[in-house]
Amino acid sequence: MIKLAQIDDNNMVINITVMEESVADQASQILSSIEGEWIKVEEGSPVSINGYWSPEQNKFYGKQLFPSWTLNQETLIWEAPFQKPESEVEGKSYYWSEDDMSWREYV
Repeated sequence: MIKLAQIDDNNMVINITVMEESVADQASQILSSIEGEWIKVEEGSPVSINGYWSPEQNKFYGKQLFPSWTLNQETLIWEAPFQKPESEVEGKSYYWSEDDMSWREYV
């Protein structure tokens, strides 16, 4: 199987297609007539619709989860403005609250 991702001018993934290798040449001719660039997705790569492609790092990365989060250019991981608290008590988990820009504990 071959997986291809179509990206727009902003490197956003707008389409993903999967095909058998036996039809890859024929499909490539058809896909080349569709506007946008098609990138082969390596196995295990985290590609998703509305995610992004980094041509500099030759990798896909996820979409921005919250407006306040920024992209770490080295890891291609979106980071909150404040580090998530470490759980000292087993079973604690946290979620990001964009309203007050803080991590909140699930109750």
